[in-house]
Amino acid sequence: MIAALVTGIVAAAAAGFAGWLLGRRAVESRATGLESRLALLEDAAGRKYRERLASIRRRLGFVYLDGLPTAADQEVADMFEAGAKYATQAEWDRAGERWTKAQAKASGAEVVALRVLCGVCRLLLVQPEKARVEFEGALTASREAQDRAGEAVSLLALGVMAGEQGLARDAGRHLDNCVLLSRKLGLHELEAAALVRLAELAEGAKENDRALVYHRQALHALEAAGDRVSAVRQFGAAGEVLFRQGELDKARAAHEDGLLLARQVNDRFGEAERLAAIGVIHRIQGDAPRALEVLERAFHLYEEIHQARPQARLLYELALIHALMGESDAAHEYHERSLAVAREVGDRLLQARNLEEMAEHCLAAGAFDQARTMFEEAAQVDREDARKRELCHDLAGVGRAQLRLGRVDDAIKSLTDALVLGEELADQKAEAWVSLYLAQAQRAAGLSTEALQRLERGQALARRLAEDGILAATLAEAALVHAGQRDWPKATVAAQAAADLHRKLNDTRAQARDLVGVGVALRQQSRLDEARSRLEDGLRLAHSSADPEIEAWSLFEMAAVNLALGNAAPARENLQRSLQLRQSEGDLRGEADCLLELGRLHAGAGEVEAARARLDQAVRLFVKLDERERAAEAGRVLAGLPGSGGGVQIIGQ
Repeated sequence: MIAALVTGIVAAAAAGFAGWLLGRRAVESRATGLESRLALLEDAAGRKYRERLASIRRRLGFVYLDGLPTAADQEVADMFEAGAKYATQAEWDRAGERWTKAQAKASGAEVVALRVLCGVCRLLLVQPEKARVEFEGALTASREAQDRAGEAVSLLALGVMAGEQGLARDAGRHLDNCVLLSRKLGLHELEAAALVRLAELAEGAKENDRALVYHRQALHALEAAGDRVSAVRQFGAAGEVLFRQGELDKARAAHEDGLLLARQVNDRFGEAERLAAIGVIHRIQGDAPRALEVLERAFHLYEEIHQARPQARLLYELALIHALMGESDAAHEYHERSLAVAREVGDRLLQARNLEEMAEHCLAAGAFDQARTMFEEAAQVDREDARKRELCHDLAGVGRAQLRLGRVDDAIKSLTDALVLGEELADQKAEAWVSLYLAQAQRAAGLSTEALQRLERGQALARRLAEDGILAATLAEAALVHAGQRDWPKATVAAQAAADLHRKLNDTRAQARDLVGVGVALRQQSRLDEARSRLEDGLRLAHSSADPEIEAWSLFEMAAVNLALGNAAPARENLQRSLQLRQSEGDLRGEADCLLELGRLHAGAGEVEAARARLDQAVRLFVKLDERERAAEAGRVLAGLPGSGGGVQIIGQ
């Protein structure tokens, strides 16, 4: 009966590690009416207060009511009941007033319980300092009344308060005393709650080994209390610490122990939680099939017990696994489902992360405007929720999408904002990546000097962080900037360095692109045999990695080398293959370039009709793409063919 009283006041049944500390005295008949009233509290409170109740439940772990229902003084009992009535209406200020008045008439353990309740009311009213005063008063009263259980509860409350105010030393002192006293009194649930808080303090101080000791001690206390359901959660907490330390096998073992216990006690929520954690570890370890199997089992459990918020999280994880397996469309669908559920349950963090991943998919698929919209929505959520690190990534995504849309000035602004955030956060990895993206936008704007300066900063950060992936990407971009400046020796060096790093990283597509860049730079320096060798290497890698875009580019550049060497037949073959690939990929600009060069070749060989057909197609495509200069160039070649009249007039149409 007292259990119902307490959970009715400040509990959410599924939250936290342990049950509430209950009064140990006999319950008299008068408690019956109080119990039925207070049991309605959680349902009666609005969502805002239910969430706050759950928060208090997690923060404190226990509330002490010893003695209140059996108070001999009728006036004390009446005031307690009046306060309980206000509490059922979530009027915490009035409830606190009645319970404060009751303190003047109460004695012994009753005062302790009343002061603890008043402290809880102050917490619910977001008045932490006043709550601390009440808990300190409860501690003093418990010592005066020699109420050892009340003293232990007061120490726990003060320890929690001090921890949340950043007073780690005071928190540790109160919690240590609570552990010792609870252990002496055999209050194992209270001991476990204090140990869990000590573990959290240790984790906050990044003392993971000490945190693990506390978590293991808490497990022993819960075993002594016979609270096996809470022990399931504790195995999970230990697993999370090991996970953060990078000890993934040990973390998985802790979660598996919790999973076994959850099944023994038929704790389906705990079973789902442990399965979810195990699945995430499998994903991180690269075992996608096993991760998929485990997470799907967890998801179905959450469905069966009607837990929507975890379902949203699991859908997100399943999306990541499908992406890991190269199933990008399936991943996108899972992100869409996760986003929908996250919106239903109000999980804003998960909303933003799903939007980011979906935006990345849209970028890769060429849906640049859609990607921009999603990145902007994610940025709005993260800005409102003050998640600066995530906002930095969102703004970088907005800038990347704007760049692909040709909105170069907007891209530079978005990326500059992202860079400022990265520098403010002292996140050097983020700064290095954003430096790369900003340099790409600056190159597009013709700001070569600024782009090279930004790339130098990115390379310095990448070397400092030993991030070869970032370094390779910045070197590849530097090669493009140097090529734009027609500084071919520097372009050669940068592209070759990027290719060497990408080979080390086993990124064959990026390596292929780099090698083609080296070949282009060497051709411009008339180092034709070397250029052909690099282009052949790039072509081979592009073909093996099934990248038709790079393969088409390498063939086009190979044609230029063959022409420079006087090999017209191989050049024509190169261009024909490049044209076929670009047509299959829908690359209109590349298709037009190939048609123009093939037209020149046919014209040079005296094949007038073939040349005219190719050049006419090239002109039409360049006009469609609004490439006026290239259209005019193709038109001039067309006009120079024998028997041509107004071949260039299509330019004006």
